Amino acid sequence: MYDFNRIIDRKNTRSAKWSNSDLLPLWVADMDFEAPPGVAEAITERAKHNLYGYDRLPEKYFETLINWFENQWALKVKEDWIVPTSGVVEAVFFAIRTYTVPGDAVVIQPPVYHPFARSVLHSGRQLVNNPLVKSDTQYKIDFDDLEKKLADPFVKMLILCNPHNPVGRVYTADELKKIGELALKHDVIIVSDEIHGDLILGGRKHISFLGLSEELNKNSVICTAPSKTFNLAGLATSNIIIPDKKLREKYAEYLQKRGIHGGNLYGFIAGEAAYRTGGQWLSELLIYLKENAEYLKKYLTENIKNIYAEDLEGTYLMWLDFRKLNLCDSELDNFIRTKAKLWLSPGRQFGAEGSGFMRINIAAPKEIIKNALERLETAVNSLS
Repeated sequence: MYDFNRIIDRKNTRSAKWSNSDLLPLWVADMDFEAPPGVAEAITERAKHNLYGYDRLPEKYFETLINWFENQWALKVKEDWIVPTSGVVEAVFFAIRTYTVPGDAVVIQPPVYHPFARSVLHSGRQLVNNPLVKSDTQYKIDFDDLEKKLADPFVKMLILCNPHNPVGRVYTADELKKIGELALKHDVIIVSDEIHGDLILGGRKHISFLGLSEELNKNSVICTAPSKTFNLAGLATSNIIIPDKKLREKYAEYLQKRGIHGGNLYGFIAGEAAYRTGGQWLSELLIYLKENAEYLKKYLTENIKNIYAEDLEGTYLMWLDFRKLNLCDSELDNFIRTKAKLWLSPGRQFGAEGSGFMRINIAAPKEIIKNALERLETAVNSLS
C-alpha cells in the first residue's frame, strides 16, 4: 500500500507549483505525490556511476513501453513507430512545423490545453476553433461544426486532447471513429495528445486513436509520456507514436535538421523504471484520485451550491463552474487569489469558452483538498 495521504513539504525545492508561499497551489498538472519507488531506485543506481556522458536508451526501454501499451491500453505498438522526444508540448509544436506550412490552418477544441493555441499561432499557422458544447451532463463535440471546419481546404491538422484537459472527458470509441472518418474524408492529420491516457477514473478504459483502424494510422500522430501518469514532468521525456513510415520519416527529418535529439539520461531511465515497476502504484493512485473527485463534488453540493464541478472521467484536473458568482474573469481571478488564497488555473486561458471557470488539480493529499475547499467556502460566504 502506498501512502498518498502523506503531505510532503515542497517549498524551497525549486518547485514551480509551490513557488508562491502565500497561496495554496492546485494549478499546474503536477501531483503532490512521490513517484513509484522503482523510479528513485533506478535513478540512484545510475547516479552512483558518477559519469554522465552521452548515453543510450535503457536496454529494455522499448520492450517495457510496448508491454505497457499492450497491458494498459490493449494496443499493439511496434518499436520503430516510437520516436522519443523531450515532451508532448514540444512534440505537438514539432508536428505542426513538420506537417503544415505557414498559412495552413489547425483545428483545436476549446476550452482546451492552452499550449495548443500558442503552438499554432507561434508557428505562423491559422487557428481554427471547434468549441466543445456544454450540456447539462457533460461536454460534447459539435460534429456538424467540426465537419465544416475540416472541410476548409486550408485546414491540414486537428489537435485532439483525449482524455480532455481541462474538462475531464474520456471520448468513446464512437466519438473517436467519427472524428477519424471526418479526418480521412477531408485529408486532415490527427495529432492526438494522450498524455493522460493512463489516468482513467471509474470503469471506462482509455481508447487510443491509434487502435481504431489501419487506415487512420496512416494520418495519425499519438503523443504519450510517463510525466502525468507517474509525476515525472521535470525529467522531460515523452514517446511519440507514428505508425506511418512516411509521416515518421518526415517527423524525424524535421528533428534531425534542427539538431533535436530527444530527452535526457535520467528521463529515459525514470520512464523505463516507472513503466516496469509502477503498475500497482498506478492502480492505487487511481482509487485515491477517484475518492478525491467524489469528495470535492460532494463538498460543493453540500456546502457551496453555486459552484459546480464537471464529472471527472479522466485526468486529475477538475473543471469548476463559477458563473453563478456573477464575477468577470479578472474579478474571479482576484477573488480566488486574495479571498480564497488559492492558486488555480483561470478558465479563460483555455480559450474564451473557459470564461467563468477555473481548473483545479486534485492530485494531492486529502488534507490539502479539504483545506482548499474550506478556504473556498469561507471566501464564497464572504460575498453574501
